[in-house]
Amino acid sequence: MRHAGWAVLAAALLLSRSASAEEVSLTVPVIVPITGLLALEGTSQLNGANLAIAHAPPGLQIKGQTIDSGTTAEGGANALERVAGDKNIDFVVAPLFGTQVLAMLPVALEYKMPILAPTGTGPVTEQGNPYMFRLYPSDAISKAAHIRYVIDEMKLKKAAILYNTTGYGQSGFKYMSEYIAKAGGEVVFSEGIDLSTKEISATVAKLKASQSGRHPHPDAQRLDRDGRQAARSGGPAHTGRRQHHDRDAGNGVVAAAIGLEGCLR
Repeated sequence: MRHAGWAVLAAALLLSRSASAEEVSLTVPVIVPITGLLALEGTSQLNGANLAIAHAPPGLQIKGQTIDSGTTAEGGANALERVAGDKNIDFVVAPLFGTQVLAMLPVALEYKMPILAPTGTGPVTEQGNPYMFRLYPSDAISKAAHIRYVIDEMKLKKAAILYNTTGYGQSGFKYMSEYIAKAGGEVVFSEGIDLSTKEISATVAKLKASQSGRHPHPDAQRLDRDGRQAARSGGPAHTGRRQHHDRDAGNGVVAAAIGLEGCLR
């Protein structure tokens, strides 16, 4: 019964909660990172999937299966390889980690296996893969909103961007940089940080040093994105979909932290 349309049907039924005259039974593995740096986020995604399965509307029965993708780039692809050959699988819930989803795309295409992912990484739906379905706005959309808020509401135009070096971080950096330039702003500092990095004090020091000639008292600000954590240097982490800012008179630098939850906790 494998067909991309079943992924769309299941999503529609889960959202509508409407009764169906025909009983539909689906087998859906949930591939998520429940160990490693992204265990907190992956467990949250898994809990949401299990909640949806437990409260499926009348007419829809879903048999779930949890597979840990870890945090390596190939973790999701390896997990998908293990289940994609099963003729009883209808579609797969992919990780929120866009770097893993990118590696899963060739496997999904080879097996003609629909994958449903809550990831914002832009390129995952820019490859022309007919089996890729997204449940979260692309960076091409969400970053436009972020930058409009910073420039139009916060009245800041000089940005520092810290991002992890995976496809997830690079996607956010690409779109933020483009939208800042289009809005008349300027990226005055940027640096890619490896996902395994535990702390970024040296990078923060470089950021402050780079601004010493521009602003006597730089006040780097963090914008939380995609429910990840953003924290002040030396201070406690902030969590949730919130935006944090502290402004000193005359300062106009805003810093975005993209996918650095491992070193900002």
